[in-house]
Amino acid sequence: RYAVNNCPPMRINFCTLLSRLGQGLVTRFFCSGSIQDLDEALMIAKKAIAAAPVASVNRGIWLSTVSTILLQRCEILAASDTDWNELTDVSRQVLSFYPDDHVYHVMCLEKLGFALSLRFRRFGALDDLEEAIQLSRQCLHNTTKQYERRGFHAVDLAGSLLIRFNEFGLLDDLDEAINLLREAVRSPAGTVQAYVQSMHGQL
Repeated sequence: RYAVNNCPPMRINFCTLLSRLGQGLVTRFFCSGSIQDLDEALMIAKKAIAAAPVASVNRGIWLSTVSTILLQRCEILAASDTDWNELTDVSRQVLSFYPDDHVYHVMCLEKLGFALSLRFRRFGALDDLEEAIQLSRQCLHNTTKQYERRGFHAVDLAGSLLIRFNEFGLLDDLDEAINLLREAVRSPAGTVQAYVQSMHGQL
């Protein structure tokens, strides 16, 4: 805080100092659970975005930090429609920052899909569920079978398909979800099997 307070906003390292302060507050939040730390981290991250040039290579990172903080707020607090909408809007901005061939693109697809899936569970808007399914398909399509996170993408898509099956009773959704879960269990990443098992009660 001392470094941020004593650094002119026009200095080239001002945004870097803001980012470090925000990261420190997020880390302390995970240790202490203090909502005040989370709120301050969100304010700091937004300040970094406002101070950064539009073409800055770090802008996507700070946007991603904002979306992560908003997701924590929405999961922990009784978030309002405005909070959920801001979460999805910022997640879309992060996704648009990284082109299809960028290494972070799939991760951004995953985060936006997760946010939409959570918003569907909160408000029940089917458009959110349909888009979450579409994004999960893109994650799976863009991930090779050798990559360990493919199993997690398969589980995420299966979970959304099972939710839609419960809503409409379409057997195609159930069959596809079963096949995806079988693929996930065979995944080389052992943690995926634990993930599938942990979802059993939710599905």
